Amino acid sequence: MRLLYDTMNKTADKAANSSVGAKKYATNEASISGFQTLYTLAQCTDDLSQQDCRTCLSDAIGYLPQGKQGGRLLFPSCNVRYEVYPFYRNLAPSPSPSPSPSAIPGLVPPTTTRNLGGNII
Repeated sequence: MRLLYDTMNKTADKAANSSVGAKKYATNEASISGFQTLYTLAQCTDDLSQQDCRTCLSDAIGYLPQGKQGGRLLFPSCNVRYEVYPFYRNLAPSPSPSPSPSAIPGLVPPTTTRNLGGNII
């Protein structure tokens, strides 16, 4: 149980201490044994201060089930989760969208008119 609480608290610290404007979200992993990994997640809503986020996460961690292979606590302003299997994807920040192609200045497509050979009466 010590590994779970130590890892969850590190994850909560990372989430609460995220830089201003960043999402209050963090994941962390710890080796349980040579073949099993503990996956943890902590998240707060953006309206919480750093202190309130950490307090909410600490409260949630205190309610996590003991002796289980996984658990999650959802509070209105924060949530924590742990599992012994990966349940999240660590995604790198997505690249900025490339600029849309624009017409080359000075080039205007020619306008064409066709005479279909008919006479208008």
